[in-house]
Amino acid sequence: MRVGPNVYLRSDGRWEARYQKCVDENDRVVYGYTYGITQEEAVKKRTEKLIELNVAGADTSILASQNPEVSTCTVLNTKATRCFMKKEKFKQSFNPQISDSIQTILIQNNTPESTAFFLGLFLGLSIGEMAVLRYGDLDFTTHMVMVSQNAVSENRKLIPVSVEPRAIPMTDYVIWLLTRRGLQKKEKNYYVFTDSAELVESIRKIESSFRKLLSPWMDAADLSAEALRSTFIRRCLQSNLNIETVSLLTGVDKETLYRYFGMYIKATPMDIKRLDHYCRIGENRDIRHMNLLILGAGSHGHGVKEIAEMTGVFSAIKFLDDSEEGLDIIGKYEDYLSYFRAFPLAFPAFDDNDLREMWTKRLQQAGFLLPRLIHPSAIVSDDVEIGEGTIIMSQATVNSGVKIGNACIIAPNSMASFGCRIDNYCHLDSGCIVRRDAYVPEKTLVESREVYGK
Repeated sequence: MRVGPNVYLRSDGRWEARYQKCVDENDRVVYGYTYGITQEEAVKKRTEKLIELNVAGADTSILASQNPEVSTCTVLNTKATRCFMKKEKFKQSFNPQISDSIQTILIQNNTPESTAFFLGLFLGLSIGEMAVLRYGDLDFTTHMVMVSQNAVSENRKLIPVSVEPRAIPMTDYVIWLLTRRGLQKKEKNYYVFTDSAELVESIRKIESSFRKLLSPWMDAADLSAEALRSTFIRRCLQSNLNIETVSLLTGVDKETLYRYFGMYIKATPMDIKRLDHYCRIGENRDIRHMNLLILGAGSHGHGVKEIAEMTGVFSAIKFLDDSEEGLDIIGKYEDYLSYFRAFPLAFPAFDDNDLREMWTKRLQQAGFLLPRLIHPSAIVSDDVEIGEGTIIMSQATVNSGVKIGNACIIAPNSMASFGCRIDNYCHLDSGCIVRRDAYVPEKTLVESREVYGK
């Protein structure tokens, strides 16, 4: 029985993983084999063999889909390499990174296949899991997706097989898009990929559909649908999700994640500051300099407090508010100057752009420091410029080259596309999209689910 790419269960009970070593002088592929008691052992041995021989190009569907740094080449002999590279099916330009433009295509294209690929990108599903996902697996009450099956190939047809169940949470944006497409009203037993009771024919059919979907806009000949899960994993790790969580979400074991995605696991300046914070507590030093004062104890203010607590940086977080009451509210707005020594960091937590502008300027003139707050689940490129007092909330996406001014709100599931500029005191509401290179003038409110810019 075949399971996955070139992995077989032999009649003697052992698992066999086949890989392409090189080509001979007659341009015929020479195969290698690894064996194991379990499927995981055989695949692990094959991966180690491919890395040892540096023959990633012989099986790009396995390595390149997991490791963005793998290139396609053979080193066994010059003639074999030359012949190998002539073959069209082994492309050197394979790139498992899903770009912003590809993501936009998946979002705007309302077909069953694009919906399945969208879920692969935002839930970390493998190709086999996308193939057998049913509408009944999408729970719009608990906002969870239940994955309990994968697809294996037997007699050149896909069949569903049970796997260890896992639950994957859906973000607000995913729920909104799926609801907009009416998936909550679909027949529960229908497959998402085919929108019918019929299972897709093969993995090759899925790959062909993926390239066909993208082909009107770009050359997708070398892009695999497995890149969707790879991109999801990379985004999770770049957002500082721990390796255990990513493993639970994707079903990929931690050893594989460390091996192929270890480059994206890194300590951030916030992590280092957190360590410094604990050291100072141990030395009984005065740590009042990390106290944060939030102006506004409404729903947005408590959202600000939640994100500030997630950073682990601030020693104490308190509110000023004229109307609300609570244990953490220590005074009125106009008392802010009297708290400067104890709370040198402050944050204006107001939805109203004019009010937020007024208090931002007041706090800056008084000498308060206005921190930048970023939710751990937000996807923010390294070269993004972010002004003082700006907050980027859960599941927001800020792409490369974006410039964000002071005291802006980038709400949950909103997207700032490549190169756009967002001026001071703007508010990008939940689920909105600012197009590539667009300019958002000062104090603009981009409404929820609005697509802003030409």
